[in-house]
Amino acid sequence: MRIISLIATGLLLGSMAPTAQNATFSLVPNWANLPDGWVFGHPQGFPLPAARERARAELERARAATIARGETPPPRQPNLQPGVSGVAVDRDDNVYAFHRGEHPILVFDRHGKFLRSGGDGITGTVPHFIEVDDEGNVWVIDEMAHRVLKFNSDLTEVLLQIGVTDEPGYDSTHLDRPADVDIASTGEILIADGYGNNRIAKFAPDGSFIEQWGGGPQDETMADGGFHLPHAVEIDQNDKVYVLDRENHRIQMFDLDGNFLGKWTHLGYAWGLAVSRDGQYAYIAEHDNEQVMQVATATGEVLARWGRQGHGPSEFDWAHGIAVDSTGAVYVADTYGQRLQKFVSDAEATLVSR
Repeated sequence: MRIISLIATGLLLGSMAPTAQNATFSLVPNWANLPDGWVFGHPQGFPLPAARERARAELERARAATIARGETPPPRQPNLQPGVSGVAVDRDDNVYAFHRGEHPILVFDRHGKFLRSGGDGITGTVPHFIEVDDEGNVWVIDEMAHRVLKFNSDLTEVLLQIGVTDEPGYDSTHLDRPADVDIASTGEILIADGYGNNRIAKFAPDGSFIEQWGGGPQDETMADGGFHLPHAVEIDQNDKVYVLDRENHRIQMFDLDGNFLGKWTHLGYAWGLAVSRDGQYAYIAEHDNEQVMQVATATGEVLARWGRQGHGPSEFDWAHGIAVDSTGAVYVADTYGQRLQKFVSDAEATLVSR
């Protein structure tokens, strides 16, 4: 298999950033092999950024004109991003893509061979992020349906639902546009109930509510332990919790009881977050620069970064979801690019090229 090498320069992302070291990652081109006729996202593709902004501006002008006439405007449509939204990796290094199109859950082996699909007729309102627990169960965020679904490993049965379908709310049984989910070694479930509620909601393995961290719908605080759109949550093997606090441009760390441990504030406008299985590295999908970063979790040091805006190799158009497998290979859900890109480190690249 051919690989394309690129240098991750390790440039600092702000004056507060620790000194970064150069590192090299490589793109594995054309990695995912979809069945004939299948695509990630919308079959007709999607406009490039300038055209998207023109279309969005036109919709907003029409909406404002409706309001000016004293009429009730149509609701804004949040699902303007048909493409790959989330990605996860299971214990066998199989890769799960969650996308906004037909067959919303797509499963591949680590070499890109298509294995199976699922979620038809159940998800698709606005697929957001996806997670696979240690038992192989698949968890998905159905954002605009205000629910989290747990599938069995075959993707044939929904085992658990948290949140009431199509009912946003702020209490122990409702969610409001949740963003992400992860599962602790205890089986406890953490949901980044981010877009509407600015909280991390904690549930028992059976889905019963335990507690929440963060203020609530109107509390968009910058105080430690508070959130302004918690967009991603990751739990490492020691049950250390990482929360991507998107609109505060930071990542906060907690123990499993919600006690604040620290924060990183030098990583730009991060959207996606993954933590390696050994807990040594975090991987960040950063939106403003359309780049991916590798960060040492012990120090917050930026070890590598790569990518830029675009639709070419190693470029991103809304780098959103991100995952890392046991070998250190990084998978990026490139939403508007309507693709899943795989990158490997130097050592892994040498093995792949042989």
